[in-house]
Amino acid sequence: PEEVKQKLRMGEMSVNEAYKKVKQIEKAEKIEKEINEAKEAIETLPPIEGKYKVIVIDPPWQYEKRNDDMTHRGRCPYPTMTIEELCAMNLPMDDDCIIWLWTTNAFMHESFHIVEAWGLVPKTILTWVKDRMGLGDWLRGKTEHCILAVKGKPLINLTNETTVIEAPVREHSRKPDKFYELVNNLCPGRKLEVFAREKHEGFDVYGAESNKF
Repeated sequence: PEEVKQKLRMGEMSVNEAYKKVKQIEKAEKIEKEINEAKEAIETLPPIEGKYKVIVIDPPWQYEKRNDDMTHRGRCPYPTMTIEELCAMNLPMDDDCIIWLWTTNAFMHESFHIVEAWGLVPKTILTWVKDRMGLGDWLRGKTEHCILAVKGKPLINLTNETTVIEAPVREHSRKPDKFYELVNNLCPGRKLEVFAREKHEGFDVYGAESNKF
């Protein structure tokens, strides 16, 4: 980039600094391309047909610091949504439905407002304990949470499952297979994953990147 070349000529930037800057710019351009491709794919998604007894949803949370900095290492490579937009979502819920809402420590408070806006009653929280730590503004995150909330009186096959699953971290936003096994074992009925990035047995998927992994 011309700006980097100019600073090199003037001695205002070292070769190492220039290299890092170029890599940051390339990363930002790659993320911007992925976001634009996802936006185009979203516009072509067909409407969801019918109602579902079980819905898993991992919202594209909007982190302010990451959203403003295209080179942030935790920048989401897909379009994000505000809390207001998430609250206004109209999920295809059956009269008796179980919702599994994934959230992070940063959005735990807002998640319960979303659950309330959807007309649901929260029942418990499942916590994913990861094998290594990630990002964090105060403490480095090593957990992710999933709120189980219900509408009406859905069926559930209660067993001896606990509120914890332990599984390794994989690609960004990719949830452990253990989670889907748990939902399949506990929750009978037609299932949907919203904002899905991978197909799992027993689930319909809806999202612009449902074949990502």
